[in-house]
Amino acid sequence: MNLPVAEIIEWDVLNWAQLIQYWQPVVSQLPPNSNVLTIGERNGGLTSWLALLGHNVVCTDRNFPTEKARINHKRLGISQNITYGSLDIVDCDWRPASFDLIVCKSVIGGLKADPADRTTRNFDVQVQAVNNIYGLLKTDGYFLSAENMRGAGLMQYYRKVKHKETGWRYLSWDEIGKLYSQFNLRRVEAFGVIPTNFRSVLVNNSCFFLNKYILNYLPRNYKYISFITAQKIN
Repeated sequence: MNLPVAEIIEWDVLNWAQLIQYWQPVVSQLPPNSNVLTIGERNGGLTSWLALLGHNVVCTDRNFPTEKARINHKRLGISQNITYGSLDIVDCDWRPASFDLIVCKSVIGGLKADPADRTTRNFDVQVQAVNNIYGLLKTDGYFLSAENMRGAGLMQYYRKVKHKETGWRYLSWDEIGKLYSQFNLRRVEAFGVIPTNFRSVLVNNSCFFLNKYILNYLPRNYKYISFITAQKIN
């Protein structure tokens, strides 16, 4: 299948698109028409990927996905596979054990107890959200999560220059085990030392080459993206 990768990933595409490779083994083993929940979707990128594979997707954001998501899904001919909803995963009362698969990308680090107060962004809130996700999964269901990690000094400097260091709570690798303690962690991958989010295609391609073929040999605490595959097993 010729996937619209740039549309699915949206930003820092070359690095974050590695999630497709890492998650494909889980997604491909799902039965047709599985019930899937996508969280924090905004423009519906991951929803497009999963609906194109024939699954029934509930596409959510805290204040509903954007109109752009609906337009993109209609253009791709997958609207019949998608329903839209408003979901605050920190304060969730949805029916438990409803989904075979739950997916999110760059969501956990931005969660807050009070959506209007960024000082309420903390690890306890992140744990609460992941616990709620656990409850929404059916037994043997999977949670696939791609998240921003603290990364090396170069990435931290880049975030400071871009004024992104205070708008997010970046996870440490030590916190991953605590955050997903209810799950059976099937796979935890790390990728990306330098971003591929520059204006120049040549620079982005060069950075991706370095990340994949040279810098990928560095320890994972140097890398700023985690790709997590977790399964709910009672």
